[in-house]
Amino acid sequence: MACALSIVALAFPAPAARIQDRTHLTAIDILSMQGKTMAITLHAPTPYIRTDRGAVWAGVLVHPALAKVKDEGFKTSNELTDPSVVARDLLATALRDAYGLQPRAVDTTQTDETRPKRIAALHPDVDFILDVRTLAWQHVYAMRKQGQPHLALEFQLINVATRHTDAWMRCDTVVDKILPPRKEAPLFAALESDGGRTLRHAFSVLAARCARKFASQRLLISPEKMAATMALADLDPYAVPGAN
Repeated sequence: MACALSIVALAFPAPAARIQDRTHLTAIDILSMQGKTMAITLHAPTPYIRTDRGAVWAGVLVHPALAKVKDEGFKTSNELTDPSVVARDLLATALRDAYGLQPRAVDTTQTDETRPKRIAALHPDVDFILDVRTLAWQHVYAMRKQGQPHLALEFQLINVATRHTDAWMRCDTVVDKILPPRKEAPLFAALESDGGRTLRHAFSVLAARCARKFASQRLLISPEKMAATMALADLDPYAVPGAN
């Protein structure tokens, strides 16, 4: 089952970079942000994928796409919430505290737009738009009967005046090695037998780690300015606080 996570990577290819958009802020951008307004988009929840042992073997022996088994029933019964919500809220707070951006309430109408120009057109009355969406989230059967969560998020900070991104990143917990070592992962059966408690915690921690990565590498927020906001990222994703 060592190839299980490679199947995940094949099933969720990275989108091509957009050469017309910038990937990180500049010092001039940061100095001009104080007091500016920021809208926050709302996307429809991304379908949840459950890749058990049978799906892994189907992906290995037949086609990688067969490892993508949507399981909305599992998500609902285990009360799993799209992790982009955690990342979005942390980043809105970090941008407010570090640069003085004034976030508005999260949109109440969902959008399926992903292109900066079209997202900018949704909010001509603000200066920036924070756009966070989940590209993929799932748990997968791995070697030694273990189970691992996988999360991929896309972040954009869009400048409404230029209608391009001022900062952009895709964070993948497998590709970017944000997951703990595989030997620390719980058993797949255990991951599915606690009512979603471990998965809910793990996805929150992984979302926070991706948000911190974007904040640090693309938004250029210094560690000391977001230490309290991003404290969730320092937790062990497999150790649920308060669990016996």
